[in-house]
Amino acid sequence: MRAKDVYDNLSADLRNGLQIAMALHGPDVEYFATENYAQHGPLVDLAASLDALGFVDLKVCVASIRAAGLDSSTFPPFIELVPYGPTEITRLKSAGYVEL
Repeated sequence: MRAKDVYDNLSADLRNGLQIAMALHGPDVEYFATENYAQHGPLVDLAASLDALGFVDLKVCVASIRAAGLDSSTFPPFIELVPYGPTEITRLKSAGYVEL
């Protein structure tokens, strides 16, 4: 929802030059499992629409998926699976992303 608020409040020029990357790990990964879509569908749909706009790049930690007893193949195709969320966060910071 925060990313959507940012998108809605940016001018068109700024929207084209800004991308938000989210690397989820821990229990938050469960929101995006296909088997939880009935409960979290609006959130998944919002994330998918922001991804389609090229504004949000959503990454989910495979280690957290396994720890939750979920199958990584059940996650929507717009989600990028990364081996370990904290390592991805470090990589994003080194690539110039700012953590908020």
